[in-house]
Amino acid sequence: MTTTADPTPALRDELTAALVDRGVLASPAWQRAFRAVPRHHFVPRFAVPGPNGPVRYDIAGPDLAAQSSALRHAYADTALVTAFDTEVSPAPSATAVMLEALDARPGHAVLEVGAGTGYRTALLSHALGEEAVTTVDPDGERVDRVRAALCLAGYRPTVVCAAEAAGHPARAPYDRIIAGRPVDRVPAAWLGQVRAGGAILAGLAGRLLLLRVAADHSAIGRFRDGLPGQAAVPDAEGAVARRVIALCAGEPAACRTTAWPAALDEPTVAFLQRVTLPEVHRVVLTEPDGPAYLFADLASGSWCRVGRRSGRTVWVAERGPRPLWSEVTALADGYERTGRPRVHRYGLCVTASGEHMLWLDSPSQPVRHI
Repeated sequence: MTTTADPTPALRDELTAALVDRGVLASPAWQRAFRAVPRHHFVPRFAVPGPNGPVRYDIAGPDLAAQSSALRHAYADTALVTAFDTEVSPAPSATAVMLEALDARPGHAVLEVGAGTGYRTALLSHALGEEAVTTVDPDGERVDRVRAALCLAGYRPTVVCAAEAAGHPARAPYDRIIAGRPVDRVPAAWLGQVRAGGAILAGLAGRLLLLRVAADHSAIGRFRDGLPGQAAVPDAEGAVARRVIALCAGEPAACRTTAWPAALDEPTVAFLQRVTLPEVHRVVLTEPDGPAYLFADLASGSWCRVGRRSGRTVWVAERGPRPLWSEVTALADGYERTGRPRVHRYGLCVTASGEHMLWLDSPSQPVRHI
């Protein structure tokens, strides 16, 4: 009887070396964790994009060649859609960027908000000790899957089914909180569960934000220029876009022509919109006469459709109680007046009661209370 050697240790070594070479994994503790944690236990069935649609893999399938291919993809630096179609396991490089930014060390207690597939939970458990890690997730079935995968991998941190915004006060205080999914606002409950000097790491408005928590449970921090891919419900953005397109196809209440603010095309303005107007969705359509820009607040039914006519002239069609075109162009005008600053110059203050203030360069230069 012949046995086949386990290929996964070598695959983990290759993945870790690639992350180190890319400069996204520097800490020896996190390198050891990536070499040790078996990612394939957390993504036993998954799909990756292919030229003719998603290609599905099953690590536990009966075909040995297919198993081998599945394992290679599980340890590639690629985001994987799970077979449950409710989560995306981020690319390992994205996970590494977040863990390095978290700056968690042995002795720190960490609350992870949003379990995802459990892979990041296992990395935290390996680097910090399972007793230091608490994870909350609102989906009971996901919690059961994550617990089972963690047990199979040899880790038993505390995994709780609970509302993410509430955190988990029973095991507070924490030294670090890491949000597994992007947020529009930092819940006040999180601030109250972090020790003075601790930190909260979250994706907000498409950027990574590290907030330092003060003794009064307020927090302050700067945005980074980029955000690695995080776990999200597949097609969620597509579903929202379809609702925006349908709403903006309605009969407008008012139409006019006006000048196009050049700054509106800037990524930083899109960032500012997501921070200050998170309920306003933006969709860009490719049309024969040029791109059409759609802005919509689905809750109020307000919408705005903008199309180029010639040069910098555009037509604007609007409907609803909110003047969305005025709100969005005000952001672009403010961006121009301040000299088109890069994202990393912006920061956020959050009070203990959950009030948010966006600032530029320092809290003494507020941009907007949100």
